[in-house]
Amino acid sequence: MKASYFVLILIIAFSAYLIQLWEPKFTAPLYIGVLSFCFIFGLLIRNVNLAHIALFLFIINGIEYVIFQFGVINLVAEDRDYLTQGTLIFGTQFIISLLSVFIFLFRVQISRKISNSQQVVLTHFDTFFHWFFILSAFNCLAALLENTFRNIYQFNFQLFYDIYPLVSYIIWALTLGALVTMMILSIKENDAQVTY
Repeated sequence: MKASYFVLILIIAFSAYLIQLWEPKFTAPLYIGVLSFCFIFGLLIRNVNLAHIALFLFIINGIEYVIFQFGVINLVAEDRDYLTQGTLIFGTQFIISLLSVFIFLFRVQISRKISNSQQVVLTHFDTFFHWFFILSAFNCLAALLENTFRNIYQFNFQLFYDIYPLVSYIIWALTLGALVTMMILSIKENDAQVTY
């Protein structure tokens, strides 16, 4: 099987699995665990770019997990103030997504600040990750705007609210697909260097 088919099947399978689980208390630890594996793999094969990208994704998603799963921002509107609660939830995720866009736009510069390695370079994959977070920011903004219109103007629709987790899980699967592709290419590069 070609590596590209493997990655495509992996993205589809991981998306389907996350969508099936649906509950963030199960999906987020799974995703963060896979990111940890990618980080450790990057360290073991001495691919600083892979390790840093996985580490940044781990930190971003770890912060988001702590904020929402440990109740810093409650996911349930206990006083039935859905406008404020939805604004807090989607607004926080929107801000995290925007910060992530900048982290990945300047990933090489940030990586060079935290590492003295000469191997820190702009990879082909660096262009993907900030686009994933731009898509995530649009997803958050659409859900935030819909929440505002639904609660202020009493519009009775929930399109973006309903598909919000679906889009988020697909973005997670795409990031993992990009990381797995980086891992495969790193293995191939290491094998090519050994044979010469």
